[in-house]
Amino acid sequence: MSFGRSYCQTRVRYRSPRITGISSRITHGPTVERPFKETASRSGSFWTGDNSTLDISVASARIDALPPSTSPSFLDDARSQSITEIPDSAIAAIVEDAAAPEERRFAALYIATHRLRRQRAMSEYRTLVDKYRHQFSQYELFQTFDVAYLRSLGDDRRAMERSLRQAESAVAAFPQSPGVLHQYADLVATMMERFDDVGESRSRDAMDAVRRAIKLSAKEPPKYWSTLARLEAGIGLYAAARRSIAEALELSAIEPDPTRALMYNEFMVIERSISLSEAQGNARAELLSAKGEVVNMRGQLLELLGLLAAIIAFIISSVSGASSAKNLGGARDILSASAGMIAIVFAAFSYAFKIATMRRAVILFTVGVLLMVWYPVTHHIGLG
Repeated sequence: MSFGRSYCQTRVRYRSPRITGISSRITHGPTVERPFKETASRSGSFWTGDNSTLDISVASARIDALPPSTSPSFLDDARSQSITEIPDSAIAAIVEDAAAPEERRFAALYIATHRLRRQRAMSEYRTLVDKYRHQFSQYELFQTFDVAYLRSLGDDRRAMERSLRQAESAVAAFPQSPGVLHQYADLVATMMERFDDVGESRSRDAMDAVRRAIKLSAKEPPKYWSTLARLEAGIGLYAAARRSIAEALELSAIEPDPTRALMYNEFMVIERSISLSEAQGNARAELLSAKGEVVNMRGQLLELLGLLAAIIAFIISSVSGASSAKNLGGARDILSASAGMIAIVFAAFSYAFKIATMRRAVILFTVGVLLMVWYPVTHHIGLG
């Protein structure tokens, strides 16, 4: 989609024969002169070759018909069919026209950056944003440019967190804009896929944001539904995720978008990843369940071993105490105290090794104390 720097001539100067994108139309200078050939754009329209004044005037009229950039519907309207039919060369000419109204130029800049994002031409995107930052950074919507700008700088946690903070600021400025809400939700979904610990609160906020975007949008963009599916799958709502991605696939089949086939393939990948995530989640749950059963068996085994040790100790102490006692009362006191001590030790042992609950341990401890104290006390006061 390379364009020359001269927009209203039948011969266009090229920097090189390589396709360079929208930003090259705006930033690169001429070197080699070649006759311009009529060619199809990536958006489905055709370059007229001479890029006549009529093309610029029609493009200007369509852009001027858009709502103000502060309107919640601006982003959706700027991606409408009538706008996507405008040649890239006309968009670039409007952006560069210093005599054009500033609102028109900013709208054209948004359209240009959106097309570059769709084409994944992020290096050219950053060049374009940097070039016009000083002219248009006062527009609040420029924050959305920086969200994608920062996101393109890397996939590490730090870069994505910076981008997310910018997205949150954009949502605060445009809480009723479907495009801004979806941009935030899409970024959270990406972070959930790359990092597990984004936080449940942030995940829920992102799902609420994309649901609001779907309701506020004049139509239901399939991309919004696919983002919702990714968020739902990220927190384990697999049934809901399957319904959402099915909705996205159905809408993408009727979407009047030249990238419809690419979009459909992307959604199919998301559908497969949801099924894979569900299978992994089920396997993880089964593994945790098996691990819990092993831990319980280990606890029961330890409990049995502890009980056996307590019985052996009780027998030995009883025999030893009874043989050394001078009378029946003394032997009874010794046996009672021994039984109480064993109960107390066993209660502490069971609780320390997570074998018994707090309630069970307290009951055992109480029984042990009573056994140690009751008979000796009653014997000495004459009740035994």
